[in-house]
Amino acid sequence: MIKEASSLQSITIYEDKQNLNPKLDTNFILEDYKHNIDVEDETKKTYLYVISYFIDWLNDNNIEIVNREVMLDYKKYLKKKFTSNCTVNQYLAGVRSLFKHLETLGINNVMSTIKGLKQSKNHKRLPLTKEQSLNIQDNLMRDTLLEKRDYAIYQLCLRNGLREIELHRANVEDIDVRNNEHILYLQGKFETDKSTYIVLCATVMEGLNDYLHARGNYQPNEPLFIGLATNKPGTRLTTRSIRRTLTKMLVDNNCKNKRITPHSLRHSAITNLSKATNNNVMQAKIFARHADISSTMIYIAEEERAINAPEKLLEKYLNDRELETTAI
Repeated sequence: MIKEASSLQSITIYEDKQNLNPKLDTNFILEDYKHNIDVEDETKKTYLYVISYFIDWLNDNNIEIVNREVMLDYKKYLKKKFTSNCTVNQYLAGVRSLFKHLETLGINNVMSTIKGLKQSKNHKRLPLTKEQSLNIQDNLMRDTLLEKRDYAIYQLCLRNGLREIELHRANVEDIDVRNNEHILYLQGKFETDKSTYIVLCATVMEGLNDYLHARGNYQPNEPLFIGLATNKPGTRLTTRSIRRTLTKMLVDNNCKNKRITPHSLRHSAITNLSKATNNNVMQAKIFARHADISSTMIYIAEEERAINAPEKLLEKYLNDRELETTAI
């Protein structure tokens, strides 16, 4: 939901030692940005939220003149507010997008030299073990429509590595057949259409068929996964609801901690596929639907880091007193 811009009526934007631009009404800023920025709808919603958050910060601190120094103060505020560098960068990205847009209106871009925070390329989340993954599967009930729906969602995460946004966007008609294999067309992260597909193996199809049969009376163009609450029956299941459902599964099976989250299921799927193919990078890349193979390599490298740890080689060497190094 887009936040209103509080009581702040206008701000003046200028570079240091320059005050040449007129005041801009904050409502105009948001409306003009909303109607003219060229990004995907989901990204636009996120950006509008963080821009409103920024304007609220200006209002709370009685700031009416915005320059580079103010933006550095805002960056410091975000660093104190959020522990994740990734989150800070997301908030900065939205504001950076706003000032790039204002630049087209002749307003100086006071964010042009404000850098984001460094982010590690390694994953902060851990995958579940194969045993944990299968234990959750075995403990899931499949009696009610709700339970059948959640079981199908879990299988798509465990065996196909689907993202929450991909589950959210899927429609019934996206299930199809190609070369005698059941497939599901996806609209992935940052994608604008459903040109990518995944293969649905027997366990996944069995779960989907069980759910759809119990659901009944659906149209092909309807969402694949719907909410079942009495106040919003039949509406598309939100990413928040999907995340909440998966989190409950992890909690109920004593798997949830700060490093194991719903995204760990996708991590687990890619890691397990890598093990199943003896670290076949191309197979893993296709499965994960990564645009860049370097993203796939991170999963494999992280797994190999623990399995073939150099620390183990050193431990073995130090503990074997008969081993001697060759003189160099």
